[in-house]
Order: sequence, then C-alpha cells, then structure tokens
Amino acid sequence: EQSALTGWLVNGINRGDGSVNPLTFTLAVGENTLEAQFHPLVTDRFRLSLEPVSGGVVTVTPVQPETGYPAGTQVTLTAVNNPGNRFVGWTGNLGGVNPSQPVITVTMNEDRTVGAVFIPETNYYLFVHQPEMGGEILADPQPSAAGYLPGVAVTLTAVADDLYVFDRWTGDVDDPQANPATVVMDADRDVGVLFHPPLRVLVSAGTGRTVTVETVAVGAENVDAQLPYGSTVRITAVPDSNYTFKTWTGPGATLMDDPTQPSQEITLSGDLSLTAEFESSFDVESIEPDWAWLFGGVTATVRDKGLRDGMTALFDGMEATLYNAAPDGTSAVVAVPAFAGTLAGASAAVTFRVRDGDSLTPSGRVFTYWQYRADTSGILATAFVLETPSAGGRVPLLAENGDLDTAALVIPPLNVSGPLYGVVLLQRVSAAVKVDTAVPTGSLAGSRVDAPGAADSGIPGMYDFSVYFYRTAAEAPAVGGAATLESADALVAAVLSRTPAADGTPTAGSSIRFVLPAGQSNLTYTILRAGARVFGVSSSLDYVGGVESYEEPLAVRYESTVLDGEVYPAPDVVSAADARPETVEARIYAPGGFRLVQGALLPERTAGLVRVAKVNGLPGAPARGPKKGGTVLTLYAGEGGLAYIDRIELVGSDGRRVTVDESRFLSKNGQDEFVFEFRTPRSPFTGAVDMYIYLESDPGQPAVILQRAFEYTPNPLGAMPFFLMLLALLSLVIGMAFGL
Repeated sequence: EQSALTGWLVNGINRGDGSVNPLTFTLAVGENTLEAQFHPLVTDRFRLSLEPVSGGVVTVTPVQPETGYPAGTQVTLTAVNNPGNRFVGWTGNLGGVNPSQPVITVTMNEDRTVGAVFIPETNYYLFVHQPEMGGEILADPQPSAAGYLPGVAVTLTAVADDLYVFDRWTGDVDDPQANPATVVMDADRDVGVLFHPPLRVLVSAGTGRTVTVETVAVGAENVDAQLPYGSTVRITAVPDSNYTFKTWTGPGATLMDDPTQPSQEITLSGDLSLTAEFESSFDVESIEPDWAWLFGGVTATVRDKGLRDGMTALFDGMEATLYNAAPDGTSAVVAVPAFAGTLAGASAAVTFRVRDGDSLTPSGRVFTYWQYRADTSGILATAFVLETPSAGGRVPLLAENGDLDTAALVIPPLNVSGPLYGVVLLQRVSAAVKVDTAVPTGSLAGSRVDAPGAADSGIPGMYDFSVYFYRTAAEAPAVGGAATLESADALVAAVLSRTPAADGTPTAGSSIRFVLPAGQSNLTYTILRAGARVFGVSSSLDYVGGVESYEEPLAVRYESTVLDGEVYPAPDVVSAADARPETVEARIYAPGGFRLVQGALLPERTAGLVRVAKVNGLPGAPARGPKKGGTVLTLYAGEGGLAYIDRIELVGSDGRRVTVDESRFLSKNGQDEFVFEFRTPRSPFTGAVDMYIYLESDPGQPAVILQRAFEYTPNPLGAMPFFLMLLALLSLVIGMAFGL
C-alpha cells in the first residue's frame, strides 16, 4: 500500500513536517529517539451520481467530497417516500446490493449512478432488466415513472439481435417460452430475457480436400462461421482429384449417425467443430528393390493403390515415369534414374513419392543410392559414372576399413560414346589358394585364376579385383528388379590394346590401371623383383543381384607384369628384400576378374608372341652371328611378359648349350616387359640353336621356347692369314727369279 511522510518526532518533539526530508538534527546527551510518521496515500477517487427522483428523496452518508470518494469508501443511501407515494426499488449500478431495500450501502470502488423509484401508493411498477447483449425487451404500453394502474395488461416482446435467438423469459412471466408474453399488473413485476448467442461452426479438412457448409461457404478448405442457434446446416466433404473421403472426426462427429458419410445435415444446439479426413486414392506402400547404384540402372516395382501409367516417380529431385501399371492400380514399374550430382559419402537416402499432376502421394518411402558398399563376406564394391569416356577418369575405390585414399581405378581416354557406368569389386586374398569350381559365394571371379607354372599362387593380403562396364539398354524391362543397362565390356575391350609404336616396337599401349594397397599384404620386394603378374578371366557381373559368373570354357589370360615404375616406393630406393610396398599398379586390357600372382609363367598365347625382332639393331636381319659371341639380339613380346628374366639358354641340336646371364643383358629387368636385348655369349659350336627363356618367377622351367631362333656361324679369318699367304707367294716369286 502506498504511503506518504507527514512529520518527524525527535525525542518526542515535533521537528518538521513531511516537506523536510532528509532531516538534520543535533543529538542530545544520552539516549535519543527518532520517529518518522507516515499516512496512507490515497490516489484513486470515484464519484456517485444520483438520478432525478419524484415522489420521495434520497439521502447520502457521508456527503460526497468535491473530488469524489476515496476508493473503498462505504456510502449509505436511504430512500424516503413522500406522503401518498411508496418506495419501489433502486435502479442503476448497485454493485450487487438488493434493490428492494430502502436503505442500502454501496462500496465506492468505481463510479456509480443510482436512482430510486417512487410511485403512487395505488399503482404497480414493472422492472424491465434489459440484457447486456443479444437483443432488447419492448413493453406495450411503455413503463412510466408513475408505474401502471392496477389490472393493466402489458405485452412484452423480446427482439433478438442478428444471429441471436430468443431462449426464454426470466422473472414474473407466466409462460417463459412465449414471445410475445403478457403480464397483468396486479403487483410489482420484475422481468428479464435470455437469448441464445451465435454458435461457432468450425469445419476443416486435411490434404486433398475442400468442405462445403451450405449458407456459409462453398468449396473452402476451412470454414469458420457463426450461425444462429437451432439452424440446420448441410456440411459436405468434397475430395480433390486422387483423394477419397474417409470420415468426420472431432466433437461434432458424435452428433452423426454415420460419420463416414461425406454429406451430413445437423441442427445446431451448440458450437460445432468437425474435421473431414481424406485419404489419397493413390499412394506408395513400397518400392522393391529399395536401393540402386548411383547410376540407377534397375527397374523397381512400386506397390499400393491408384497407380497408373504416366504418373511421375520422384526420387527427391530426380524424376522417372511409371509404366506397366496393373489394371487395378496396385502396382507399376519404374526405371530408377541416376543420382543427380555427386554423392558426398558412401550412400545417399532420398524420399520416393509419386506425383499425378499437382497431387503427391502422402506417404514417402526411403530409397538409397550407393556409391560404395561392403558386404559381410568382405567384398568391397564401388560404382562409378563416366560421363565423357573420351576424357578418361580416376575413380577412388573402397578398400578395407572404409579407405578411399589408396585404391583407385585409372581409366584411359576411351573412344566410346557415353556415358558409361561401372562397378569395381575388391576382396582381400585370405590364402594363396586356387579354386576349380564356379565363383564361390563370397569370392570374386579372380579366385578362378590358375596361372601357368607349377609354382604359381596368389599373394595373401593382396586384393582380387574385378571391373565391369555398362551402357543404357535399348528397352527397359517390363518387370521390377531387372537391369536397365547392358554390358559394355566388349566395347571397352575393343578400344584397349597393347598398341605398337610407329616402328613396330610393342608397348603397353592403352590399358586400365588398378592402384592397389599392398602394405598389409605378403607382397615383398623379393616377389616383385621376381615378377608379380596379373592374370584375368572373362567374367560378367549381374550388378542387380551382385553375382559374378565366368565364361565357359574358362580361359585364363595374361594381362601384365608389375614393373618397377608401377611400385611405390620404387624398388631401386628400397634395399630390404622383405620390405613391403605401399601400393602397386596393375594393368589390364579387358574388363573381367583378376588376381595378382607370384611364381607364374606365361600362357601359351603370350609366349607364342615372343620373337627375335632385330639383329645388331637391324630389323628383319637373319638371326645369325659368329660363335665368338657378341651379336646383339632384340626380343619383342607382343603381349609382354619379359620384364624379369633369370637367364636365356641357347641349345644346339646335340644338346650342347650356352647361357646368357645377367652380365650380357642390355635391358634392365623390371623396366619393360615388351622389349628385351642381350648379347650372345661365346659358343664352342656352330649351327642353329633353340632359345630357352627362363623367368625369375620360376627359373626351373622355361617360360618361352623359340625353335631355331639363332644360328652360330664360324668365326671369320681376319687379315693376318691373308698377309702370311701373300708373304709366302712373294718369297716364291723372288726365288724363281734368282734361280734359287
């Protein structure tokens, strides 16, 4: 409660009024007392107004100050009638006080207007209580200050405002429901009226709809209106295209006999709240399969209801068209489109929906695009798109532990129209074993490699690897779960080749290169210096089912030997024989399945392409030279394979042989597998010799045998024998001349 300072008492003596603040005074000797005096501060005042009266007077206690009464003041009003009149009651703002008592007390907590009614003692008074809202009461004859004479019949009419409806009379009316009503003034009468307020009609609808409330709105999504009590309205749910009405819900649905009927007629007896529930007449329950590689490439079956040919399938922002829909609309087929943009990680989940015009299925299904995927058997798959094959590309590959930094596929420029799509598979070799059955479950086609030679084996810890290419097929399959791409392996293989140089020298040409992690494998520099070779099999991949298969009859083909320049770190900077490289590169010349093999020889085809191409640098010269040796022979290998040669033996028809060892090699092992040069050693014999080429991978048996590859000829006489014969002839001529 607010208060104000009125004065100070110092040692019981008044020392100042409320205007002195703060107070300064001198302390007396001994104990001193100080008292600050306050009183409540009244800020609110209210006025009491008296209406003019006749037939009596009104007294007010206490008398009202000029500024009004302080808030909370109790004021007593007394009605005193004049002779021949009587007090009937109070009118105005009485604050809940009984108006029939001649003496009342009101609390001044607001401005008030009060009147007293006095009438002749022989008359009766009609108190009409007008409602605060909703309408008014009309009386005929109208009330007067003198009241009504006894026996007068007064007609009361309740007039409702707009949207309000008469309910009943209150007070001294014999028939509360009658309007108009009649009261006979045989006593003082007190009447009032009640009106029904407007009722709120709130009707809303969910997706795929409008609602109609007759007399209020037509075709609106939501209706919020006020109607008179007792109105009868027809409410209709109107579904949009591709939607059907389901049921009415909300408090108002309890008024319906069957809320599943879209049109309802209701008489309003209270506020009405309803919601029209609709369901799509087409929707998506499932899509099978629910994943694809990032290039799409598969048909999927969409199932639910209301599906038709030509509807648009949405994979977030990527679109395709439904086709081959079932007559009953419960299924359709879609060719999954390629993922638009670049996948930031291994996969991307999108929402699949179907659109018909402007309508979307309310339900969405998760569909996943995969770029990298690993299965429980350890097969690591990478999908890629080559938009412009003529530009080539480098594809990071998924290796173990999610590694995307060490393994890669390097594709050279391909003279093929694009785009091309592809899948690469990697799997660590757990043991150096060969299989002779179909591609085992959980293995790759490279596990079928059985390279030539008795000592060949895989390298534990290295990767078997496969690569396959595809392009869009001419027609999409009619059923779901089928591939929409066809193999492009033959097309790619046709543009890969070991293209010879302009002078006919064989080269590595155009190849696909695999960069493979090797640090966690058993591949050592000792194995590399002996020649680690890549072999492949012709195989294919059902990229939808994830199954590899190989062509019958199984044919193992030679691809390449890992050269020094394809090893990191390079062998010439590593001295420890048992050290392991970080990565190696493997060249391949056709798609399929592959394995890196140690201890292998060369297939018959590859060995058959080795020939003596030059003699002392001359192409096409006869392959012969003196038995003293020194003839430079150049070998060409059309498919390679001569990178790591242990020795070459030249064997005569009688079995005698001479050996070409590393001291006579002109080519350095590990630099080139297509061209090899050496000098012939001295031979104790002449004649044609066969050439046996032994590789360091298996020096116990020849990898290449060239029949009658070279001929040793007798050594030339030279200048000294001719000089001695000429000297002898000269001596004979001189002797004859002198008769000796």
